[in-house]
Amino acid sequence: MNDLTIGEAVVAGDRAVVPLMRETELAGMGGVLFSGRPVALIVAEIGSTVLFRLDTDVPLAEGMVRQATERAFAALKKN
Repeated sequence: MNDLTIGEAVVAGDRAVVPLMRETELAGMGGVLFSGRPVALIVAEIGSTVLFRLDTDVPLAEGMVRQATERAFAALKKN
């Protein structure tokens, strides 16, 4: 299994950061191991958004980037 998921927003000052994570499931004799690593970061502040691609080999769907951006702005509004 190799899926992309949207992580939780972390707010620091006037910015929110949301990771897009690649989760990998490895199954073996000893059980199942889950591993996650960020492939992109959304950094949002009021008036601007930046997408940092950490792994350009991983395709990002436009809808997923939009959802991550909405999550970042929702976290900013809560604070």
